[in-house]
Amino acid sequence: MAGHTDLNGCPEELTDANGKILWECSFQLWGKRIHEIEHESIEQNLRYQGQYLDRETGLHYNTFRYYDPDIGRFTQPDPIGLLGGFNLYQYAPNGLTWIDPLGLMLLYRGMNLAEYDELMKTGKWTSPPSTLEGKWFAESYKDAVTWGEKMGHGGDFRVVQVSVPDNIADAAYKNPRLDDIAKARFIDNVILNKAKIKPKWSKYIHQPKC
Repeated sequence: MAGHTDLNGCPEELTDANGKILWECSFQLWGKRIHEIEHESIEQNLRYQGQYLDRETGLHYNTFRYYDPDIGRFTQPDPIGLLGGFNLYQYAPNGLTWIDPLGLMLLYRGMNLAEYDELMKTGKWTSPPSTLEGKWFAESYKDAVTWGEKMGHGGDFRVVQVSVPDNIADAAYKNPRLDDIAKARFIDNVILNKAKIKPKWSKYIHQPKC
């Protein structure tokens, strides 16, 4: 069987090897079921990424708590408390485009070409002697570009995106306005390497010469 999902991974159809529809369902924005059709005797209980439908209660099991698709909220507060935001019962700002199936946070870093080449060559995060044994990461691509432009002194650089486990991102040292630019998080090289955090993608930024 093959599953067919919407843009954030919520199942909408199951088909067999011949393309015949075995099961289909449509949902409202926050996961409330509109209609469900089982063309065969198949019970498909997957819902939003990381959620499993409890048909007795209508709630979605989400490992640490239950989600109610009728109201678009969790039924228990966030287990990490206010570290997850001020709204302890919120699923996401936008149920159509936001997902968090693995509990990861995306961070960004502007880095000079030598640092990037060394990371790609060795797979390890390192720092030059007499410097901080860790890395600062921006919380947005735009801010990482700004840091790269400021710290690179006019030279070309790369911006990398990394997926950091929530527990590591939450424990990182946070500066609300590093270098008077924006929020940033500092993570020790030992932690980065132990967690095997690698760039998901990178973008080359060319600095025009005056």
